[in-house]
Amino acid sequence: MLFEVHKEGKIAYKRLSDADLKRSDFSHQTHIGLSNTSLSFIPDNKTEYSAMLIYKDYCDILSCEITKILRASGRLDAPKISMGTAVDNVVSKIRGFAHAAPQKDFYLMWVGLDSDTPLFLLIEQDSRDFVFLDTYCDFKHLKDRRIKIIEKEQNIFPMIVNYIRSKIADVTIDLQKDLEISAEMESDNPKFKTADIKKAKKHIAELGREGEELVNQYLEYQQQLNKVSSFEWINKSGEQGKPYDFIIKYSDGLQQWMDVKTTTYDFAQPIIISNNEIHFVADSDLDKQYAIFRVYSKEELQARLKICSQCLAYLKKMVRDVDYISFSMADYNAKLINYKIQFDPTDLAFKFISPEIRLPISS
Repeated sequence: MLFEVHKEGKIAYKRLSDADLKRSDFSHQTHIGLSNTSLSFIPDNKTEYSAMLIYKDYCDILSCEITKILRASGRLDAPKISMGTAVDNVVSKIRGFAHAAPQKDFYLMWVGLDSDTPLFLLIEQDSRDFVFLDTYCDFKHLKDRRIKIIEKEQNIFPMIVNYIRSKIADVTIDLQKDLEISAEMESDNPKFKTADIKKAKKHIAELGREGEELVNQYLEYQQQLNKVSSFEWINKSGEQGKPYDFIIKYSDGLQQWMDVKTTTYDFAQPIIISNNEIHFVADSDLDKQYAIFRVYSKEELQARLKICSQCLAYLKKMVRDVDYISFSMADYNAKLINYKIQFDPTDLAFKFISPEIRLPISS
């Protein structure tokens, strides 16, 4: 899983007061207090500027100023999450959700993620999260300003952390999709930390290899059916840096250069293509002779494959427009080098998209 619970081994929670939620017109509190024994991975005298917030099926990484103050006396003040200057932030979001259910009590649970990003789980009274966690946390008898800490040595810790992991897996799909794109595009997305990108890149590399192995099995099966006369897996002994992964010779005489693009997610997840791959197709006038084998839903019990081809016109138009931008950059003594482009795998890009094929295929 791309977002995993921190090894710190502490879960904290509290009942949110009317001041925390700013339910009173007389409250001017701009923060929510935490505990100085939780989120210990955040260094003293450092401000954290983002956090993940989960509420029911909502999940996002938002602006969140978390500050711990180390006094001259050596005393460490308990950290707090403040509104900061960003309009869309964790505190304002929590208060917005609470204002939509003014008759309900709200509870906040927090833990770290392995990228050192804090995670806040907002729990509404009588919600599904409340019903499960109340068994272990006894929310109903928790008084305002009382913060409870669950350590990994306690018997209830595994049950709660497993629930949080399951919750993360359920509600972070859109974030995981964005992270996959950000890591592959090597783009600067402020939502994700370097540790997130590094983990995602490793995952993508492993995923790419597994996708090629599945396609290799598929082509072996096609060879048994005499639909493919021969094929070569270019990266069989390791990545070769070519703009294609397989060369296939079909029984009808067609030779095809094929690139495997694998994703954990559904077929609609954007495809990332490099300038070398784009120019290989466009400059060689390859249409039916080039295909992208799109392997998707890789983490499910059986991955899926769609064969996408006849994208020459689309890529040639793209090359024309990118070259125009590149030529224009000469006015600034600048160049466009080693770029990547993401696009949706639709009939706008491909004239042919095969029906879905289940992988692996057994003979």
